[in-house]
Amino acid sequence: MMQQIKSNCRLFFLTTLLILLATAMAGILGFHNKYKGLAVYYDPTDQVGTYGQHLEKDDVTVSLSPVLLLISLKYIKYYGKKAIIKNTSGSVSLIATVANMGLAYDSKNNTELTPAAYEQLDGDFSNNKNRISVVWSFTS
Repeated sequence: MMQQIKSNCRLFFLTTLLILLATAMAGILGFHNKYKGLAVYYDPTDQVGTYGQHLEKDDVTVSLSPVLLLISLKYIKYYGKKAIIKNTSGSVSLIATVANMGLAYDSKNNTELTPAAYEQLDGDFSNNKNRISVVWSFTS
C-alpha cells in the first residue's frame, strides 16, 4: 500500500514537472518567433573599451541570461521602430537601436542619435558604460 502511494506521488511530481517544462519551452519558442528579427549585443563585463558579446538572433533565447531576458522583456516599449528599454529600478541604462534605419535612440537624454553620434557614444565607455552595457537591435 505504501509503495503504491510513493509510486503515485512520484508519477504526479514527474507529470507536473513535465507540464511546467513544456510551458516554459512554449514561452521561449513564442518569444523567439515573436521577436525573430532581434539581435542582442551584451557586455557582461561592462569594461571600458570592450564592445561585448554579439549574439545572433537565432541564439537569443538560449544564449542570453534568463534573468536578464525576463527583466528586459518586462521593460521593452515600442515607439514606431524604436525601443526604449528600462531596467528594474526604472532608470534607463539601455539603448535601443533601429539597425535597418541606422538610427539609435538615447532614452536617457531623450534624443535620437545619428549614426555618427551613436558611434561616438558607443566608443566612450568611460562616461556611458551604463548606457552601453546592452544594445537591442531591431530589424524589420
